[in-house]
Amino acid sequence: MKNYFNILFVIIPLVLLGGKNFAQEYNFTNYTTSNGLTSNTTTSLVQDARGYLWIGTAAGLSRFDGNSFVNYDQFQGLSENAVSDLKMDKEGNLFIFHPNNRVTKLSINYSFEIQDSINTDFNLNNNVPFECEIS
Repeated sequence: MKNYFNILFVIIPLVLLGGKNFAQEYNFTNYTTSNGLTSNTTTSLVQDARGYLWIGTAAGLSRFDGNSFVNYDQFQGLSENAVSDLKMDKEGNLFIFHPNNRVTKLSINYSFEIQDSINTDFNLNNNVPFECEIS
């Protein structure tokens, strides 16, 4: 009899709830080269103070405003197309690290400067803005 009541206490709430989903639902949009991304192989992601998402890929750098992409590669000023990492400093400059161990600095006014080396003193955790000294 006790088992009968236990089963009823489990089954009745399930029947009454009728399959309602109490978990949160997340909507994802998968962006690819067909949407304007430079490559389907992404290596890094950082968001600037203006809300733009900067996406490092195997074929260049993409800036996403929530609707469309603006792409940058060697023709716009990158040291090379492949991007291995992205870091944003406290002033809003974006540092684009390349597999060839060179760094491209993209300043907040969108001018590119290729660096042969970079001396860094920064915290890599959680995309915390970092202090850097360019040489």
